[in-house]
Amino acid sequence: MISSVQKQSAANKKHILFADFDNTQLLTKEQSAVVTYQNILSNLALQNLSNNGDINLIHCTGRVFSDIHRDIKSGHHSQLPFPTAAQTPHIICGVGTEIYTLNNLGEYELDTQWNKKLKETGFEDAIKSFTVKINGRIISHFCHLIENTLGADINLKPQDDSKNTNLKKSMWGEIKGSDHFTNDELKTAVQKTLHAVCKFEDDQKIEVTTSIQSGKIAIDLTPKGANKHEACMYLAGKLGYTPDEIWAAGDSLNDGHCIHLSGANVIVVGNAQADLIKAIHNENKAAQVNFAKLENEAASGIIECLEHANIITHKAIISAQNEACTKMSDIQNYFVDYPETKSQNPYKHYY
Repeated sequence: MISSVQKQSAANKKHILFADFDNTQLLTKEQSAVVTYQNILSNLALQNLSNNGDINLIHCTGRVFSDIHRDIKSGHHSQLPFPTAAQTPHIICGVGTEIYTLNNLGEYELDTQWNKKLKETGFEDAIKSFTVKINGRIISHFCHLIENTLGADINLKPQDDSKNTNLKKSMWGEIKGSDHFTNDELKTAVQKTLHAVCKFEDDQKIEVTTSIQSGKIAIDLTPKGANKHEACMYLAGKLGYTPDEIWAAGDSLNDGHCIHLSGANVIVVGNAQADLIKAIHNENKAAQVNFAKLENEAASGIIECLEHANIITHKAIISAQNEACTKMSDIQNYFVDYPETKSQNPYKHYY
């Protein structure tokens, strides 16, 4: 259901939308896009709304820059012959450790001010005791220590070098068999392990972000104060947005920009993890949360919520959808649930 959020009048100034990408804009499964007609159509419609100036869309992703930039350029992520990610004016990536801005030449430049701030935290020196000197990847022994502290075999492994940067070190794991623990217990185990292996006070220079999604575990270590929430606050302030002009969309617990953006509007897509919804309620922000209808997942849920709040007009949505249909009209063979007619409006049952 959609909660009772006060509807806002469309203003000349575009509202800003910080949206996670995987499973918030584009539905994915095991790092590959779920290639269904409505999923891709809705994602392209959201792109068009961004390109047409109806909303200031900002990707806010855990991915490193090269991954999200690839999907802006080629669409490789979904194996489609067109980009699956919009060319937004800014990108927050690496769980908030990097911010990129599109320049006049159509190229993305790193926000040096944000980068400098994070480097000054001392994070890179703090992690030297448990990372490999050559490539900076977390050593397997550190992963085993976390498992021992947690008291569970979660098959925790460091992510590939291509998924890490100097300011982001990540691990993946999974819940096996009868193991049962909460995300808070997982985060506590990581923090205790850091305290045990780091030099005095070095663990205070490291931010821990954890997430459990459908049996999969993600752990990210970043500089203190470097997360999606802090990066969104920094960028929104730099661009001159007030909290009521900010929208945040996500699907999982590592979308901290949805949980902690004080005074902002939050969109919880229909496919969101229960832990995210619980965390938002625990922050006493229930009255400010837009819940997408359960059947409206990812981009279609985002669009529905923005129309409900009068941020985007119905006319703009139909125009954006029609643009998307035109792009998709010649590639019907890509989709597993292509509707009977290309003119079918996947949004019509929302109104």
